[in-house]
Amino acid sequence: PNPNPNPNPNPNPNSQPDPNPHLRTALELRRYVATYTKLFAAGTFPAATTMLAATVKTNNENARQTALRAYQRGMDRECGPEVKAYVNTKKLELAHTYHRKSALAQFDKIASIGARAAVAEVRAEAVEAIDNEWARYSALNSARNPLKNVESFLVPAVIGMVAIVLRFFSSTCSSFSDTCAAASDTLSFVTTATFMFIFITNITFFKMLADYAMIIYGKVASGEDIMVSLATTALPKGDEAAAPPPAPAAA
Repeated sequence: PNPNPNPNPNPNPNSQPDPNPHLRTALELRRYVATYTKLFAAGTFPAATTMLAATVKTNNENARQTALRAYQRGMDRECGPEVKAYVNTKKLELAHTYHRKSALAQFDKIASIGARAAVAEVRAEAVEAIDNEWARYSALNSARNPLKNVESFLVPAVIGMVAIVLRFFSSTCSSFSDTCAAASDTLSFVTTATFMFIFITNITFFKMLADYAMIIYGKVASGEDIMVSLATTALPKGDEAAAPPPAPAAA
């Protein structure tokens, strides 16, 4: 009788198999093929140390690329090009921290062979690439902030409101004072010029708000609760035309 009925005994009974092994992708295999093709291009069999060094280098590069792609996939779901709504800064930072940690964990899982110094060097490159991507995602999300550059119309609006108040007081004495009359005319001009400046410099923003209002109106007219509409509708981009509101539901 066979003293060992297990045809594939585990040489180390204390070791546990990896429940989530890394499966090589076609792109990773392509890098290995390209590396080995260069090694055999001279027509001679390369030394074992040369093949090992080439394998380690390719494996580290695969780890770097895999980590970067993992981070990009995660952040694309959070605030990528297909996401239209602005994401809260704190929420986005938490997502960045999570996906960065997850991506680097994948790097550490793949880059498990070779000298530690070489692995650390490539890992630093992966960290730099991820941080560069974070800057890009952060800028992309910031551009969607509906309150971005609010000072471009808030400051002129304050000036215009002050001019209106001063004009009101100056008009009370303009009937018997040339100085008050001149001041009133000047303040009237300042008020008109200020609000024209606000309108001209922020016409795209105002169009975006108008489009947003039309979308909300269409949803409310179709029977949706206004609070639900406001909570689920993203502020459209300036270059997006508002869709025509649907017809009200029949009673």
